[in-house]
Amino acid sequence: MARTWRDLGLPTRDEVWRDLRGMRALAPSRAAKSARRATFQTSLEQAQQFMEAAAGAGYATRALHLFYAISQGGRAIAAASERLPHTAEPPAGSNRAAKIVDWRLGGHGIKTSNTEAVHISETRIRFDGYGLPQGVALAIGVELPGAQGEFRLGDLWALLPEAHDVPLSAATIAALSFDGDLVRRRTSNGHDQATLNYVPRAVRDECGDDREKIREFLDHYPSLNGWAYPFSDGNPVGWSDSPERLYSGLPIYWKYPVEGTPEFDQLIAATKATAYRTPTDHWVFPKLGNMTTPMHPLLAWWTVLLALSILTRYEPSNWGRAINIDVSPEANAIEHILDIALDVLPAIILRGIHAAIET
Repeated sequence: MARTWRDLGLPTRDEVWRDLRGMRALAPSRAAKSARRATFQTSLEQAQQFMEAAAGAGYATRALHLFYAISQGGRAIAAASERLPHTAEPPAGSNRAAKIVDWRLGGHGIKTSNTEAVHISETRIRFDGYGLPQGVALAIGVELPGAQGEFRLGDLWALLPEAHDVPLSAATIAALSFDGDLVRRRTSNGHDQATLNYVPRAVRDECGDDREKIREFLDHYPSLNGWAYPFSDGNPVGWSDSPERLYSGLPIYWKYPVEGTPEFDQLIAATKATAYRTPTDHWVFPKLGNMTTPMHPLLAWWTVLLALSILTRYEPSNWGRAINIDVSPEANAIEHILDIALDVLPAIILRGIHAAIET
């Protein structure tokens, strides 16, 4: 893949592991306490060893190592979290009792079905119970879908920012790069402006300059709330195209906040986007199902890798066909994600630890 300015600004996996290893002797926040400290330290060591095993494994088994790595990284995040233990209230209308979610987490919390489908993108995923991913979501202060909805693996895959390079399927609700200045800039019309990149070309073709259709599309991204075009209807919205014309850029605006309000000194990216692999790597993510906030990228990766590990373990013949580069149209996308995960996972584990200790 062509290197971008973003790529050049990202730390290497070795640099991130060095930062993670540096945390272990001086464990942060709650992880400084004895029982949590041992879990934090050992879980990070296990995560790193699983990642090293993944780097040496072929595509037939790599997903297993990667899933175990992110799982152990999640245990370290929970051990460091200021938010755990947490009393999780049951969903409205549920017969379940409230549950105390401790920092010692267990259970998959995610169920898969349709794993025998010809295309792995059609594997179905449902979030269920109070498992490890739900505990990690609480630990970093974010949301996961409830048990009512079921989702295609292909739709979760599109939430991985690196999937844009080699998409698995033609999903139109995807992670979008947030290109906004790191300091507030005021346009001549009194609005803040940013550009959403990696909007699928099919979305541009469908929406054009129809603002109602654009609004329907952006309603999937709750962090962008409050946006408005400062130009009268009938004016073009200002789409731009990537060189290969697979994706488009969409400018978006928010009315400039009043001086003296809490929002006035906040950066646009800090309030409208999620920091992904570094504090300045900003993306926006859609909500899923009954969520009111965006899906967090750590948990999107978690879900995809769990599904791939299930396919690896329990559907070996189907998995073998899916990764056969001479036969499967999905194999190239699978290889790409299993390769780039070696760089992404340590970074999002580190970001997760920082999120867990910030209240």
